[in-house]
Amino acid sequence: MVKDCSKIILLGHSGFIGSHLLEYFQQRHVHVPVLGFSSSEMDLTDFDAVTTLAPHLDEDAILIHCSAIQKWVHDDLAVFEKNILMVSNVLRLLQERQIRHLIYLSSAAVYGERVTNLNIVEETVPAPSNYYGVAKLACEQAAALLAEQQPGLALTILRPSLVYGNRNADEYYLPPGFIRRALDGECIRIWGDGEEIRDFIHIRDVCAVMDLVAERKIVGTYNLCSGGAVSYREILSQIGTQLGRAVNVEERARTRPKVSMALRNTKILAAAGPHRFISMSDAIRELITAATNTEPR
Repeated sequence: MVKDCSKIILLGHSGFIGSHLLEYFQQRHVHVPVLGFSSSEMDLTDFDAVTTLAPHLDEDAILIHCSAIQKWVHDDLAVFEKNILMVSNVLRLLQERQIRHLIYLSSAAVYGERVTNLNIVEETVPAPSNYYGVAKLACEQAAALLAEQQPGLALTILRPSLVYGNRNADEYYLPPGFIRRALDGECIRIWGDGEEIRDFIHIRDVCAVMDLVAERKIVGTYNLCSGGAVSYREILSQIGTQLGRAVNVEERARTRPKVSMALRNTKILAAAGPHRFISMSDAIRELITAATNTEPR
């Protein structure tokens, strides 16, 4: 349990990750106020709007920043600028208001997707390959500079891999999206043979690890990943096995070279302690059950 904390503030609580975090913290920390602010309530690109957050900030507050425009929504310079402002405006306010702990949800996108690397650790040199990743890296560095200027501010930067779970079935290239289309009998289109490897982390694992970060006031930069990378083709195979029928898959011509990436979670486990991550097979079984309200075969 988080001790000596006046409140937990979530920026971006209506998004996929933020909504799960809000529920998790409210259920687990019943004696600590958990406040959520979404883009409809506070425009983080407008500094005047951000200043309305000031009355909620104090030296014992924990602020979790998970608000961003995802690259699948749009990835251009206009969105890049907005993602920068959504963090820089908060950091400007924190120059004037001291808090206990800032937890910034960055992204594995800072490592880029141009070169195969199956051993990505926190010391791996960042090389973002899209505007989203460039913005995340810039915001990491800006937050780190602020923390240097404010010795009392604990800063944690988390770089999640591909996060999935209930409530994000609309995202096509994640397990819930594959499952929804398989259940509907739709053709699932993949790039190439689907053998490229990625790390996927279940949203419950994200919540549990972030809770440990807040509870233990863990500082530093960490990969937030399951450590059990799998290929898209393997995910589709597991879905077919658990449904008891073949999944209709169409391979589309690649528009870029095949790149595999796997992140290591050794550092975060050393800091937070042992944690058993949800396996892909268990997650697929759970997602199918949730989607059908029956036990899969």
